[in-house]
Amino acid sequence: MSDATNNLFSHSPKELTTDGFLTWILYFLNNDEYKNQRQIFFDELLLKKSDQKKQVSNIEVRRQVKIKLPNNKKINRADIILKFKLDGIDKEILFENKTSTTTTYKQLDSYKNGYKNCYRYIYLKLAYINCQEKELTKSIGYDTIDIEQLSNTLQKIKSIHLFVEHYLEYINTTFKKHIFDMADFLQNNKYAELKSAQFQQFVMCHIFKNEGNKNLDFGRNNGGRPWTNWNICQKNNEYGNKNEWIFWRIDKTKQGYYIRLDQYANIDKKYKKAKKQRLNELRNIANNIFKGLGLKTGKMNNKGTKQSKIIIFYFDDSPNTLENMSDFIPKFSAEFCKEYAKIS
Repeated sequence: MSDATNNLFSHSPKELTTDGFLTWILYFLNNDEYKNQRQIFFDELLLKKSDQKKQVSNIEVRRQVKIKLPNNKKINRADIILKFKLDGIDKEILFENKTSTTTTYKQLDSYKNGYKNCYRYIYLKLAYINCQEKELTKSIGYDTIDIEQLSNTLQKIKSIHLFVEHYLEYINTTFKKHIFDMADFLQNNKYAELKSAQFQQFVMCHIFKNEGNKNLDFGRNNGGRPWTNWNICQKNNEYGNKNEWIFWRIDKTKQGYYIRLDQYANIDKKYKKAKKQRLNELRNIANNIFKGLGLKTGKMNNKGTKQSKIIIFYFDDSPNTLENMSDFIPKFSAEFCKEYAKIS
């Protein structure tokens, strides 16, 4: 085990670490001296189940490959395109690699449409892959490789070179441990860890684990503090041609971290009164559902014309724990949306 403070990959630019390591190890494994380790790496990470144990040879890696869509002047660059022979037949795999940032439908779809007929399209990410990312990548036809899969595979071949040991140590201590810790944070109500954008997304995906995964939204406030939203219901053209959205928000005030149900509509002054009347109806619905459930609501103000507060719960040691709220929020949301649909 190396000194973690002098790990080779802890000194490299984060955006280049994975691309560089994958390029190096793929060429390294092209040597028949390591054919057994090559088979493990390809079987566990890169080959379809039906092709596992087939012979891999003639590995070639291209980085930052230019991809241009027809009738589009913009040129995208794929992180890695891997060429190899599988039982003598040419195959290609396109990689989109991420460290901590996320992707978009437009980005992944442009790669796939601009570089067609790949054997596989792979989305590899070292940090937490949230529920929406998983659904998005699957819908476009990408397979995901997460930190658990990558770490487990490298563990089996780490003895081939010190670089592999260094990279494995780097990803385990920097990324895998954090994902493992998030489950502990949730179970043990360490709500102060909601300072992490990844943990906010982890909590929201946990709360709505039995729901569709297209409702997650996240970003950062002006000061850089993260927020995470989950849309639960909406009405189209509610204020002229403006839609109304109802969503849960995880964020922080001076009082602490909270989860809050909000009403949002991008209205002008003409509809200010109507939206305020609707807000009062929504608060009545929320308060009627909430009664007798044993949780504590927080105080709210009436600030905000476009985005308004319906009900708020501050996370604390009791009774508003992360686990308690995870049980409560889905039931509350289902009942709230049922009543919301009845409003004319």
